[in-house]
Amino acid sequence: MTLARQRLGILELATTLGNVAEVCRRYGIDRTSFYAWRRRFREQGLIGLQDRSPIHRNHPQKTPRHTARRVAALALQHPAYGCNRLQVLLHSEGMRLSAVTVQKLLRARGLGCRRQRWLTLEALATKRSLRLTAEQSAFVEASNPSFRERHSETQAPGEVLCANILPVSRLRNEGKIFLCFAVDIYCAYAFAALKVGWHEQALAELMQNFVVPFYGVRELVVREVIASAALQCGDYAPTFATAEKYHASGLRPGRAHGFAERFGRIVSGEFFCSRRVASDRLDMDGMQTELRLWLEKYNAKRSLDGYRNYGTPPAEMMDRWLAVRGPTTN
Repeated sequence: MTLARQRLGILELATTLGNVAEVCRRYGIDRTSFYAWRRRFREQGLIGLQDRSPIHRNHPQKTPRHTARRVAALALQHPAYGCNRLQVLLHSEGMRLSAVTVQKLLRARGLGCRRQRWLTLEALATKRSLRLTAEQSAFVEASNPSFRERHSETQAPGEVLCANILPVSRLRNEGKIFLCFAVDIYCAYAFAALKVGWHEQALAELMQNFVVPFYGVRELVVREVIASAALQCGDYAPTFATAEKYHASGLRPGRAHGFAERFGRIVSGEFFCSRRVASDRLDMDGMQTELRLWLEKYNAKRSLDGYRNYGTPPAEMMDRWLAVRGPTTN
């Protein structure tokens, strides 16, 4: 009770002086504590000024650890399930948890959203500490299409590029425009150009005007181009510069290369979707200029999560490889 009487003396002194701030400065206490003491004294008397027992760290209603681990395991086993469907599975196993509690437990373990589960599963699979099921593989590949190509490793930039042509927009007085692009599998570095109408020669022009000079300056060679099945109907490969160094291999109809599909999603969502309104006031040259500026930012600053960049921008990955290779000698 000694401490309680000391606090009572402080309260009485403040009443006498009529200045709470002065009393708090004199005794080195904060006003929050002073007003809390005064409220407790009015409600409980002298007993309310005693120190209270600390709050227990383990609440009697706290979810057991083995239950929290089971929730996380189910979320990774069925990564596309939401907390309501996970709640049903847990109830079938005799674990009575609310959907809100399930979500809280998942957030605490970094599995609260689809993106976190995708990155967790992909990291476990890459480290070979988990063999993905068909359900898990489909989920990861839907989130990151380039993960489908994890078995076709490349050791240097330029070894393999994937290419495709996609319909992307329509310009007034120009008609339907298509995006022709090529992506380096090693580091996801991308090259792209816009064309009015579909024609396969656009891929050859992109290679000659942008891709080959880019790698030539860095003393690299493009050795293989993987094009979609729709691009195999034309004999465009001989139009590449130094055609003997190129090999265009097709994919089965209806299937796009994973790296091409991922880049197509990014450029459609981040560039073209945000410029649909502006397309009414831009001509072809204006769209090409904006695409070039966006592509520079994509290559230099766009962090790509998951395979193969793991958060590293494409240009940085290529620069790292060039730094390790060092200067070439003739």
